Amino acid sequence: MEKKVIPYMTPNQFYAEYLDSAAKPLLSRAAHDPEGKYPSKEIFSIMKIEEFSKFIKFPIMPARSTVYEFFWMKKGEMVRTDILQKYIVGQGNVCFCKEGIIKSIDSCTADAEGYFVIFDKEFVLHFLKNQNSLDDLPYFQDEGSPVVKLNQDSNQEVGGLLDKIYNEQQVNLPDRQQYIGILLCQFLIMMRRESGSTVNKRNHSAAEIITLRFIKRLKQDVLKHKSVLHYANALNVTANHLNKCVKESTGKPVTTHISEMIVLEAKVMLKQGDANISEIAIRLGFENISYFTRHFRKHTGYTPTHFRDKFILQVVT
Repeated sequence: MEKKVIPYMTPNQFYAEYLDSAAKPLLSRAAHDPEGKYPSKEIFSIMKIEEFSKFIKFPIMPARSTVYEFFWMKKGEMVRTDILQKYIVGQGNVCFCKEGIIKSIDSCTADAEGYFVIFDKEFVLHFLKNQNSLDDLPYFQDEGSPVVKLNQDSNQEVGGLLDKIYNEQQVNLPDRQQYIGILLCQFLIMMRRESGSTVNKRNHSAAEIITLRFIKRLKQDVLKHKSVLHYANALNVTANHLNKCVKESTGKPVTTHISEMIVLEAKVMLKQGDANISEIAIRLGFENISYFTRHFRKHTGYTPTHFRDKFILQVVT
């Protein structure tokens, strides 16, 4: 059987690697399973950040998740990186992450409070009419911001709604999952409105629009195309104009973004996949393993083998 090029991390794999074993009672309650194991599909869980964060081993390395997730910060601060963009998520912010997006969490302050929620498409699509409506939400789109900032009134309303979802998950009443699903959809729709509010609305410059389009295309094509000219042609601009726009918007040239994206993909494959170093080099478009090793060490300080040994994933079966 052909191996998957892009490995994903399930909730069970994530908690096995990053959650201290002392938190098993909390995980059992969150997963509604004595062993703290989530099912393979129709997943939903809500957890209090202040209960779980003390048992999490930060930083959380780059990974692709099989579920959608978001966290609401009632207090404190969390620093998260999606692809190559870093976000500082503070009090009164909600941060979303779509399934399949490479993300990491750099840090979480000791005083952090709020909720962390995971769910998959199979769970939420029971309650949505349009199969594509989940990915159409602005905070799950490549061009949108995954962080929604709330004003005081909206923040209180969000806190009350998430309290209601959390309390519902703790009891075993008839139609519990249906009620949670309806409340979750209410929350997602509310966040769609908030993401279009004045505090979250932003007019992008022409350079920023081209940069957003470049980053979106880079995520799609980086395993096959690594030249500036390819991305310039795809966006119908010259290579010089693309580089000028990207550098103006991000402070880094196009080549740096391409190199960083390659390294990010390599980290995920090394950490989550079972392919050997040669296979990973080929998948990333390198002609030989030596060139891949030099490129990876230049950007990380580790050889691919040393990185895999240091951050090896213990897969839950």
